[in-house]
Amino acid sequence: MAVKNESKLLIGWYCTQLTVRVLVFLACVAAWFLAPDQLDVSRFPGLDFSSPAAFVGSVRLYHVVAVLLIIDMATKVLPRSGISLGARKQFRRYHVPTARTFEGGAAELARFVTGLVKDGTLTNADARRLAMQEAVERARASLQGTVTALQEVRADAVLGMRAIVRDRLALQGMDYQDQDLHASSAMRNKLRREHYRQSFPVLVIWVLFNALVGALLWGNGLLTPSMCLLWCAFYFLADMICVVIWCPFQVLFMKNRCCVTCHIFNWDAIMAVTPLLFAPCLLSGIMVVPALFIFILWEVSFALHPERFDERTNASLLCAGCDEKLCKWRGKCSGGKMVPADADLAPAAEPAATAATTAGPAATTTAEPATTAATPRD
Repeated sequence: MAVKNESKLLIGWYCTQLTVRVLVFLACVAAWFLAPDQLDVSRFPGLDFSSPAAFVGSVRLYHVVAVLLIIDMATKVLPRSGISLGARKQFRRYHVPTARTFEGGAAELARFVTGLVKDGTLTNADARRLAMQEAVERARASLQGTVTALQEVRADAVLGMRAIVRDRLALQGMDYQDQDLHASSAMRNKLRREHYRQSFPVLVIWVLFNALVGALLWGNGLLTPSMCLLWCAFYFLADMICVVIWCPFQVLFMKNRCCVTCHIFNWDAIMAVTPLLFAPCLLSGIMVVPALFIFILWEVSFALHPERFDERTNASLLCAGCDEKLCKWRGKCSGGKMVPADADLAPAAEPAATAATTAGPAATTTAEPATTAATPRD
């Protein structure tokens, strides 16, 4: 019931944002025809503090758009902001390692969890929640029983770990170091190549498209500060349409399953303020600088820890345990392709037989449960 309520709250929050952005955009369109000064960002700040009435009367639509943008940007740098996990997966607290994250597969994952129990980092209560109840009964006899149980229910253990993190019960308890995850450099390099292959074309096309639109507006004498804010308001609305209704980037370029697994989820801030680059002024700088910071923070986080951004190495992103259900309104996009949980992450030069031999018997049997865990549960 708690998960269902949380899902309803999140969906309600995004639908409310969509409604607000629609109203703001319609107001900007009306102002473009009736009162262009409401959109003229070059007049910022333009506030009259002589009296409360004068202050209210001096507020313009560009102030409203700026405040909404700043609030939206702030949620992207706060780990506990309550927005979609797709925007928070850059933070370590939301990285739940899978058997694929570890070089040794499921056996290494079991040893890692057992080590946490031994050290007292993970309490017995948390350890019991890592496995299904039936396996826990067998695990109570001894520590070795815990290892065996985790190996037997490795997929369920991963989902259990995800549930613990999402319930915030082990955010402090599982205080592991990044190096403890044993994500090999070869695995990280492969993840980087795969994600950059998807995201780089988006970046190039976005730059070229906006340059073309800017050139067309300039050639027709329409590239004014007011038009730039109207353009910005449209992108701000389009961002929420992509999340709630339909996303062309997912269909044409990313081919990912949903927003939670999307590499460019936090690019929306810099994308929304792109039009303001054509109207250099104080307000443009106030908007562009934090948006650029969010973009750099996101990409640096990915470059350092790509395993946090992929569902094969981060169980928090698996559909089977998702409690957001943002896909409810638009359904699974027909163009989106879910990455199989057992997809190969070994270096391209490493033969499959060698990888299987290195991983051992445990890795051989990991693929089937992991695939099951990643099956969508509607």
